[in-house]
Amino acid sequence: MTETIPSNTQSQAANTGPAQYELGVNYMLGRNGVSADLGMAIASFMNAADLNEPRGLYATGMMYLKGVGITANVETAMSYLQKSATIGYQPASAVLDALSKGNDVKAFQIIAAEQKRVDTTAIKDAKLTGSSPSNPVTPTRVLVIVIAALLVLGGAGGGYWYWNKIQAEKQEAAERVRLADEERKRVEDEQKRAVETERQRLVAEAQAAKERADAAETERQRLEAEAQSAKERADAAESERQRLVAEAQTERERANAADRKADAVKQKMSAQQAELEAKAETLRQNQRAALPAPATTNLGKVSPTQATPVLKTEQKSIDEQYNERAAKECQKGFFGLVCRESMKAKLCDGTWTANPPQGQSLCKR
Repeated sequence: MTETIPSNTQSQAANTGPAQYELGVNYMLGRNGVSADLGMAIASFMNAADLNEPRGLYATGMMYLKGVGITANVETAMSYLQKSATIGYQPASAVLDALSKGNDVKAFQIIAAEQKRVDTTAIKDAKLTGSSPSNPVTPTRVLVIVIAALLVLGGAGGGYWYWNKIQAEKQEAAERVRLADEERKRVEDEQKRAVETERQRLVAEAQAAKERADAAETERQRLEAEAQSAKERADAAESERQRLVAEAQTERERANAADRKADAVKQKMSAQQAELEAKAETLRQNQRAALPAPATTNLGKVSPTQATPVLKTEQKSIDEQYNERAAKECQKGFFGLVCRESMKAKLCDGTWTANPPQGQSLCKR
């Protein structure tokens, strides 16, 4: 029959399996501000077991197995140990395996090892933190711990296995330290390799960036040289344009001067032509006045025998006369301009019109 144990009423403990188990260990060892109290330890372990904490299930099962502070009950003990082993707690599995084979000595060795692990964990924690148990070591506290250990270990014979287990745990701890050092060294080596790889990558990237910058600078200088060359060509083209503009201006001035000179010559030749025409007209009038009067018949008509014969010749147009005489008498180009203008003035004298007939297009005003 399972005994009813008062539930733990410590308000500072959180209502979780691990917290209840740690509280039970504190009561068992009298540490972390509580006094050694086997009854409170058992109550805390059972609370942890109710919350399916594997260590709480294991501790409660061992209490029932050895009757520590409660009435021994092998069936109840095996039930708690089986639940702990099902969750995955290895010490519970080892105890069940040893008991199933009838090896009580082995089972109690495992029990002793677990009890020692709990004790040494508390001692290590105190050493690592530089603290000491909150309660001083008193005869009562020592008596409670010794009685609990003897009950769990199964008598004085358990001390030998207990000592061996302590040595084994020391070796295991040293092995764990060695493995931890190896793991730390492995991690450090990996970190160093990763850092070196990253450094080399960054160096390579920096080198590539420098090469790209150098190439960009070279391209910039090339473009600047091309721009300078283009500017020089543009300046030369502008100079040539200005030179051509100046030459064109000079040519225009020369042409204007030639036009003015041609106009003056034309005016002079027109005056001379008018003078010559006036003289010619005077000459014709004098010639007509000097000719004798023609003989007439009774009818007052000229006799056919006395009439002056008229020679019919083909008359050329003014345009044809100009083309023939200009080709023969005048130079080509600019230097023949005055000659051609003078000839045109002579041929078109008296025949200037806005609508010249065919063959007189030269005389259009």
